[in-house]
Amino acid sequence: MFSKNILLTFIVVLISHSTLLAFNENNYSNSDKLNACDILEKANNLYNDDQSDKTLLKIERMLFEAMSLIPESVDRLNFIRIESRIHNAGRWAQYHDVEVPRYCEYQPQKLMGKIRMHIPPEPWAKANLIANESGLTLMIQIQNMGKSYMENIDVMVTTPNALKPTVKQIKQIKPGEKETLQFSTPKKNINKNFTISFKEQYGFAPCDLQF
Repeated sequence: MFSKNILLTFIVVLISHSTLLAFNENNYSNSDKLNACDILEKANNLYNDDQSDKTLLKIERMLFEAMSLIPESVDRLNFIRIESRIHNAGRWAQYHDVEVPRYCEYQPQKLMGKIRMHIPPEPWAKANLIANESGLTLMIQIQNMGKSYMENIDVMVTTPNALKPTVKQIKQIKPGEKETLQFSTPKKNINKNFTISFKEQYGFAPCDLQF
């Protein structure tokens, strides 16, 4: 019989392994891989040197740039870098360019998680239920009142007698901005309870709503 800790470790290993299998370096150009690694290295160096709000917001922008090139995280991202090498030493040394295999540990989401802990988004949500001839419309508004982005927000609405929640996703909400989603349900549910729950990539989601 597996203990809970062993079972949890086994699940994490399976998820990590499946993620690695899904990543295909051939989908990306060498220049994109090289540039993404360089941007991440500079972002890590900045984070280690300065953790002021201004610098952290700059790092956030750098990470978005890196992830626009390579969205996935991977333990080893391989690329080729052109480097100059001495062809023959001496008074009149000559150099020539050679292709050198390099790699980096590419984990931009890990650093982004650290940024969020310093300057978190501040999620806030409200909902309105509107009755019309065709049924009920549930309007859900989510606002980010913090300094950094909210990303990959799942909005889940559980209606009466539903076997599973209806889920919609918002890719991101910038600081100071808001997004509105619309859900529909039959008019017969007007006097029944609804539950609205949220998930966000880095754990910064609004509290559940019930009415």
